Amino acid sequence: MHQPTYRQALLEAWRLVYKNTGLWLLGLLSVLFAGSFGLGNFISQIMVTMSAGEQALWIFNWQWPSLGVNSVSSVIWLVWLMGVLCVIAIMVIYISVTAKSALMVAVADFYKKQAIPKISKVWNTGLKYFWKIFAIEIIRKTVLCVVVVIFGVIWVKLPFTKNIWYLTIDILALVFTIILAWITSAVTIFASGYTIIDNKSIGASFKRAWKLFHEHLLVSLEISILLTILDLLIILLFAVLVSYAFIPAVFVWLLAGAFGSAALALFGTIFGFVLLLIFIAIFGAIYNTFYTSVWMYLFMKMHHEGVFSRIIHHVGGLFKR
Repeated sequence: MHQPTYRQALLEAWRLVYKNTGLWLLGLLSVLFAGSFGLGNFISQIMVTMSAGEQALWIFNWQWPSLGVNSVSSVIWLVWLMGVLCVIAIMVIYISVTAKSALMVAVADFYKKQAIPKISKVWNTGLKYFWKIFAIEIIRKTVLCVVVVIFGVIWVKLPFTKNIWYLTIDILALVFTIILAWITSAVTIFASGYTIIDNKSIGASFKRAWKLFHEHLLVSLEISILLTILDLLIILLFAVLVSYAFIPAVFVWLLAGAFGSAALALFGTIFGFVLLLIFIAIFGAIYNTFYTSVWMYLFMKMHHEGVFSRIIHHVGGLFKR
């Protein structure tokens, strides 16, 4: 079987994202819960854990706080608020997981037919795989969460400034954590591919996904490393966007100071935050679509050529007979 390269994956994924801006909407919606971008970004979690590792230890010592609720009306209000938040969370998860399924279906169709079907069509197709993709996403998040917590505990318990041995252990823990994250991300997206393309069960999808990852270990690790570097660059880009997003607000603040208007100053602050959110949404949608397209290209290339090779093998065997 011809081994796909990371160059092919990156170029094909970028061509897909650049020419099919309609997919950005699915990329944006899937970011909310099931995407590779934003709060679910593993590298961001690692950086937060390194800077505030005591948060990981807090999980093991957490106790229910006193809510200070001592009236019937307060209890009713609290229950109502929790109910609203739960409904919103369910809606967000439902939309995000369905969008991720639809995005993977659309990307797979593009790599097979060089054409993107209508969004409504892939959305309806994505609905069919909601529970399977949701289960795979929960498994992915659970594994990554456990890995991050374990790393956070090690980072706090063994401060690297103490001596060279602690520093070595911390570095090894960081490297091992990132490798586990790479493996988890690759295997779960391959499992999602088998679920959507071959309609396999979750167990069978993970079994095949691990075999596919093992057979194409080198290119999978290459893509993981490159996307990790891209993750870090995106984080740095956000740091720059924070300053640029508030440049228009600065002019509004200057006008507010000149006219002594507190309302105008408040408007400038809100305008800056809205502009920042728009920047984040656009880059998040593009990056998440690109990320999914890269991995789906690898999956489709390996999956398609694997099937094609088996067909050629059997047909050739018939002629030999």
